[in-house]
Amino acid sequence: IKLFLQKMIFLFVFIFVEYYTNSFFLVPYFKNKNGNLIFGKIFVVYWIFISITWLKSYVHVSWLDAGSIVNEIDRLSKISPTEVENQIKSIGKCQKCGSAKPFRAHHCSKCKKCYFRFDHHCDLVGNCVAYRNAQPFVLYLIYGCFILFSSSFISFAPSFFHSPINQSLSQSYGVLIGLFALVISFFAYFTLTGLLSDQTTLERLYKMKTGLPVQVESMEPYWGDSFFLYIFP
Repeated sequence: IKLFLQKMIFLFVFIFVEYYTNSFFLVPYFKNKNGNLIFGKIFVVYWIFISITWLKSYVHVSWLDAGSIVNEIDRLSKISPTEVENQIKSIGKCQKCGSAKPFRAHHCSKCKKCYFRFDHHCDLVGNCVAYRNAQPFVLYLIYGCFILFSSSFISFAPSFFHSPINQSLSQSYGVLIGLFALVISFFAYFTLTGLLSDQTTLERLYKMKTGLPVQVESMEPYWGDSFFLYIFP
């Protein structure tokens, strides 16, 4: 139950923000015939895009495997079983879970699994952040900021959207949700810079502690070789 609630925390926030923005701003705006329909249509397309992309990122981050060694070995074994078996024999095993432990793999004490390119365990999404969901996690934070900042921005102009909500209440919400977006944007920046340099949180902390460099790899495995893959999880 606890894990399920952790996975649902930000989904509840998302549903609330969507309901608030659509019910008190977008719907009244389109019901009023004096509104600028071109602006409204552009904003709706933008709003639908960031909302759907955030939802897709959320599914990847909270509900799909983050890149556990067991699942990765099973996936690779279906492609080249002999080569995978030989590779496993040449690497060590985790003393805690017994799975193979290749380079850059770490054991998560909460999930009781080893993950490849383990970054950290996030209680707010109910899952680890590792190889398989590193890029969706960044997009999850970035698009979350877009949604919150957009909702905060329109909250300061309820009369423009012909909103029935009280202006002082709307602006108070705008300040609150804007501050929340600022906090998330800090984590988004920290996570994005780490991914662009291909350094996990553990590796960055290790570098800060020891001063030793960490290995840098190509970004293609995480982002893909197309620009369009950069903005989609």
